[in-house]
Amino acid sequence: YDAFDNIWCQEFCSEIDCIEEYCSSLLNFSTLSLFKHVQLLFNKSQFTIEPNEISLPIYVCYDEKLCRDFLPATIYLNDSSCRYFHELGLEKLDTFFTLIENINNLFRTCLILPNETHYCNHSNMYQCKNSTKCISNSRLLDRIQDCPLNDDETFTESCSLPDVHRRFSCSIGSYRTCLAPLIIEDRKKDCDNGEEERRNEEKLIEKHIYFQTICDGKKDLLPIFIDGHNETDETECDSWLCNNTYSRCDQYWLCKNGADEVNCPSSNCPEYEHECVFPNDTSKVSCLPMHQVGDGIIHCLGATDERYRNLYDEVNSFSYLFKCWNESKFIGYTHFCDRSARCRFADDETFCTPYKNSTSSNCFILESSLRNEVENFLCYHFQSVKRPKMIYFKLSSMPIHSKQSISDRVSSEPFFQTTTQSVRTDTLVNLSPEEKWQCNRGLPIRIRMNDNLNKTYCLCPPSYYATSDWRQVFSFVIILIDDNEIIQSHDHIEYLSIRDCDTKFNVYLLYSTRPKNIPTNYFIRIHAFNKLSLKYRASWIFPVEFSFLPVHRLSVLLIVPVLDVEPIQTCIKPCIHGQCYNYINNKNYKFCQCKSGWLGVQCNIEYKCDCANNSLCIDRSICVCPLGQFGYRCYLYQSSCQLKPCINNGQCVPGDERYISRQMSESMCICSEEYFGIQCEHRQTRIDISLHHELMIPSSLLVHFITVSNQTHPIRSSLKKKISWDQDILTLYTSIQFHIAFAEMFNNYYLIILREQIIVSAIISTQIIPSYRCLSIHELFNQTLSHRHLLRRIKYYHIPCQERFDLVCFYDDIHLCLCDTFRRSNCFEFDHNMTYDCRGYNLCENGGQCFEDSRKCPTSAVCVCQDCYYGSRCQFSTKGSILSLDTIFGYQIRPNVDITRQSYVVKIVLFVTMFIFTLGIINSLLSFLIFQKENSRTVGCGIYLFVSSITSIIMLCIFMVKVWFLLMLQIGSIKSHVFTSLQCISIDFLLRLLLSSNDWFYAWVAVERAVNIFQGDTF
Repeated sequence: YDAFDNIWCQEFCSEIDCIEEYCSSLLNFSTLSLFKHVQLLFNKSQFTIEPNEISLPIYVCYDEKLCRDFLPATIYLNDSSCRYFHELGLEKLDTFFTLIENINNLFRTCLILPNETHYCNHSNMYQCKNSTKCISNSRLLDRIQDCPLNDDETFTESCSLPDVHRRFSCSIGSYRTCLAPLIIEDRKKDCDNGEEERRNEEKLIEKHIYFQTICDGKKDLLPIFIDGHNETDETECDSWLCNNTYSRCDQYWLCKNGADEVNCPSSNCPEYEHECVFPNDTSKVSCLPMHQVGDGIIHCLGATDERYRNLYDEVNSFSYLFKCWNESKFIGYTHFCDRSARCRFADDETFCTPYKNSTSSNCFILESSLRNEVENFLCYHFQSVKRPKMIYFKLSSMPIHSKQSISDRVSSEPFFQTTTQSVRTDTLVNLSPEEKWQCNRGLPIRIRMNDNLNKTYCLCPPSYYATSDWRQVFSFVIILIDDNEIIQSHDHIEYLSIRDCDTKFNVYLLYSTRPKNIPTNYFIRIHAFNKLSLKYRASWIFPVEFSFLPVHRLSVLLIVPVLDVEPIQTCIKPCIHGQCYNYINNKNYKFCQCKSGWLGVQCNIEYKCDCANNSLCIDRSICVCPLGQFGYRCYLYQSSCQLKPCINNGQCVPGDERYISRQMSESMCICSEEYFGIQCEHRQTRIDISLHHELMIPSSLLVHFITVSNQTHPIRSSLKKKISWDQDILTLYTSIQFHIAFAEMFNNYYLIILREQIIVSAIISTQIIPSYRCLSIHELFNQTLSHRHLLRRIKYYHIPCQERFDLVCFYDDIHLCLCDTFRRSNCFEFDHNMTYDCRGYNLCENGGQCFEDSRKCPTSAVCVCQDCYYGSRCQFSTKGSILSLDTIFGYQIRPNVDITRQSYVVKIVLFVTMFIFTLGIINSLLSFLIFQKENSRTVGCGIYLFVSSITSIIMLCIFMVKVWFLLMLQIGSIKSHVFTSLQCISIDFLLRLLLSSNDWFYAWVAVERAVNIFQGDTF
């Protein structure tokens, strides 16, 4: 019936009198049969085919057997049971579509089959009241009347139905109702709160209290029962500012006087005035002072100054209705300026541009340039506005921090000129359908053998076998092996953490024979290599389960160890030309990692490696290529880094040529510590932080960086740094791009940086001052209010900023809030108890905190150690130790910083050490020269002092080695774990042995001299 339109009518009957000439007295449109038995009969003399006019049928005929329960026939025509149309009680039939829709809804309640009562015995069927009709349980509460008494739509036990897991549960009136899936998200509100029409993000909002959605005119939160009342985000809003950061200039009048919509970019009026069309002058758009808006008196045409009266609110949109002058009638913007006055005084048409060719509103048929000023204003303000997605947090009208100095760095992008080569393109060869079908799910290609001969070959998808194999190896080598260590197939992955941290790689490994050997066990072995040095990092092994199946899907997440794994002592079978290792994911399995040129379970089979000289050989056929080379044997060089080189000493990593994705195929720069960016063009932001003289200096400072995004939650990154005893200014370097920075010390927050524009690269000097401390809500509110439920308490959060003009920020258990220049609060969620463990992959030992520069794809991680621990990974401890050089001096050495850039403490220690060494050597040499004479060793003292001079020289030399070794180890010049362990065992032991020996020598000297005093000449 939706095909019944004017165009069809004109084609069917182009002459006006065709019905009178060819049709019988009763017109029966057999093609317009509803439910295969309902027919409409029209009177020929009253039937017309005209636009905007409708002819009603005289009779409606149907199968009485199907509708006997509620609609008995009253007249019979030509063996058909019928009723007069007026007996059906249908009203408001202004279009042919509504006519058909109403008849359709009425006869839907009839039976489908004449004898369907036997279906009612099934458990998944529902029998209508006072009727023999039965329907499926799935058709209950689907907003379609199937039963004559409509009891299928008033059913109250819907949450007890077997299909309740597919239904949507909500409250309708005082009942808990479970709606059918058919009416979920159909843009029609059924539940009291309309939650069945909400998008996925709105479903999250309805269960979570967001500051941004509090008292915004739309009920987002599901009711929460608090102190005997159902509370939502739209209850108890008396203390909430309607003119706030998130209600400004969104076309929705949250304030009664429209204060949140004045001074907006779309307005042409002075400050604190609204646009208005006065009824006595509809030729222009005037302005109305804000104090006259929302006062209960209509001043403007359409009541645009009293919008609280004419709001039409839908689930995901809203609009304002045009109010007729001195009437209670409202019309939508689709009906004014449509050449048909609907208001008593025609005030919906007096301002309109004449347009005779249509009955539609000028808001639709005319462009804005063809409409007058008043039409454009009213069309804009009365149109339906889609509610925007929730803004998670935004900065607006924020003050500049008075104690910060920011100088932005300007980074110039290097200019690279590329040349385009002309490529010769020949005419494409069209393949026949038969040739295309030859490649099952593959891609057919035509290969020219010579000038007169060409053949069709197939490029097979990964899940199908082919006659060739393209092998390239980079960082991760994935091998399919059997239990005899025979390689079936292999592949590789080039992985760069800053680029691929959230990437899922799909790799297909194929069996070498078809069909595969069923009794054989197969395994997936993965080797990881450092691409820059080609050093072995780690290995994993995964069994291929259910080997009887033709295919197997394996999903794994690899956690790469921070350091290279250390070899173990021995394997079950000794590794002759290799080393024995454990698998990371299974310590019970051991294997031999062979040297280049050797293979086999014991690395005892020699082979000739034909890979490039600077590459690494694995087995006979696998080459691990160095950076910048690729290919089957690593003889090809990649050129992507030459087209887009890195600057500022950045390391270019070429992309993987196999990938079409731009992200994977383009080169990327690994920047040094001082730079970041696509080509390392930005220098890291430097932040110099000083403390006010009234504040106590902490042992460490935690700085939180907040990056604002309208579409997502604010991104938080944190850095922690220890403060030395001699430091007045703490300097931080970071590549984090941020808007806000807080300093945390002694469980207090201080605002140190605030800027609406994102800070990319800058030199910032700021100070932590007491007046910029963020106060707790327990300091701002009384005990009763501060202990209220968050949903009630948060609606008072604008009050602190309005009452305390010196307040910069405050916080509760969940939020951190800022005060803007208009003294409005702006809050975002902040986890006060965050665990700093690098997303669960904490590389720090002994309870150290791990801080990353980014939560998504971190490029660096820093360990902050607890007291009595130190080292790059907090691996060293001073607990239970006496005062030693390691514990005193080790803390002061900055990792990865050369000697010239170390602190003054380190330089002073080195100077004092050299001075002591020089004096000690001179003193020991003089003692040695004196006591080497025989007459000086006639008594025991001479012997003791002579030996002591020798041990002192040795001890001073070992001490000097110890100092420089500790310095090199902390700086990072020495990285060998074996060498470090040997020095801990040998040097410390020798120092203690020699020092104790000297003490004993001096003790014996003292004892001998004491005995000499008591015995005198008799000694």
